[in-house]
Amino acid sequence: MAENKKRKIESEGRVFNLEWTSKYLFAVVKTKMMCLVCRDVISVPKEYNLRRHFEGNHPDLTKLDASEKSLKAESLRFTFYWLAVDESTDCADTAQLLVFIRGIDDNFNISEELAGMHSMKGRTTGKEICNEIVDCITTKLSSDFKNLVGMCTEGAPAMSCDVCCCFHCKLLNYIRTRKLKHRLFKSFLEEAGAEYGDVVYHTDVRWLSRAKVLKRFVGLKEEITSFLKTDPQKRFSELNDSSWNEDLCFLCDITSHLNELNIRLQGKGALIFEFLVAINGFKAKLRLFKSQLLKGILVHFPTCSQHISQERHLATGSKYAQQIELLIKEFNDRLSLSCEEKLQLKIVENLFSIDPEEAPSHLQMEVINLQASSLLKRKHEESNLQDFYKCLHQEKFKNVVTLAKQMFSLFGSTYICEQTFSVLNFNKNKQRSSLADGHLEDILKISSSSLVPDYDALVANKICNISH
Repeated sequence: MAENKKRKIESEGRVFNLEWTSKYLFAVVKTKMMCLVCRDVISVPKEYNLRRHFEGNHPDLTKLDASEKSLKAESLRFTFYWLAVDESTDCADTAQLLVFIRGIDDNFNISEELAGMHSMKGRTTGKEICNEIVDCITTKLSSDFKNLVGMCTEGAPAMSCDVCCCFHCKLLNYIRTRKLKHRLFKSFLEEAGAEYGDVVYHTDVRWLSRAKVLKRFVGLKEEITSFLKTDPQKRFSELNDSSWNEDLCFLCDITSHLNELNIRLQGKGALIFEFLVAINGFKAKLRLFKSQLLKGILVHFPTCSQHISQERHLATGSKYAQQIELLIKEFNDRLSLSCEEKLQLKIVENLFSIDPEEAPSHLQMEVINLQASSLLKRKHEESNLQDFYKCLHQEKFKNVVTLAKQMFSLFGSTYICEQTFSVLNFNKNKQRSSLADGHLEDILKISSSSLVPDYDALVANKICNISH
């Protein structure tokens, strides 16, 4: 009888419904239906069994809406995860802390989601921020820190701003913040047939916007100088200082190069290896700039080449080579990896070119076995890193696969936080300063999430009121 009953269950052909993951936080793990919260296994794939387990063992999670369940299901499937944390003050002087989570599951699927937004009404010391992060992971995601690889923060002090840049920003803001002065200035540019019709307004929030501001300022410097002569009460003697103008040209060029790097470090879902290529490439450019500037070669500084006389190239080049050296030091201090981190990234990225003796002892046997396979080597050359490690046998190469998952889960930058803060400032402004924190968090989750809503389930839960 038992044999017949077992055969009957198998013959029914029951399969796991993907909707049950977001509804009841269950997933198929190695052919078994497992609860992502408590790791219990359900033998028979029936919705009633899953619902009874979910409502009976996890009643506090039944109150979550569909989006919160989806995010929780994603985070609970993560084999490893990384956090990106940043804090900014909104228009109501409330410190808003954003916590993003980036994780990878057993199938090497990578997800980046907003884990939570926390409004900090009081102090924002390290202790308070740490408490908010712990509350976000343990309460909102019902997770722990066992699989946490690390955390990415915007904790470094800002690079020092040149006096030249501060002055020109003050000058531009002087023109733009006075409405009559601004109208007269635009009319003056139109009559003069200038290349640009207006100056760009500077913002302190995004300091790399100064690259565009500086470029526009240099292009309109002659017109600005002529226009300011009409206002005898306001003197800007720096505009006639040749040394100051040389500094302005150099600042315009170097911020343009920094802006290019900033753009390369943007984007969602990129791997750490892509960011390292951009950063290492920029460090090499800085070394080239220094070498050429010492020889008076300004080929990569077009604004300097155009506005600084040829006989001044060697003198100015030597002066600015010192500034490049300081910039190199800044990059080395802020963006340097330890020997262990470099080795880990090297193993994952260049598995078949590394000497097995360089690898840690627990990886050496697996590295040798991998390098001995011509089939896997060809696969490594033909496919991207994620697909390659996904095809590896999870048990035979357990340690190598684990290391790859940890490296793939890394946040390369806090760009996703900065992008979300832009959405926050757009939605919570002077006209909407009383926007509730809960509603604001919902807006940020919708704008940053890659999860696809279950529209059918949302519509089914709504009651349609038909007017008579």
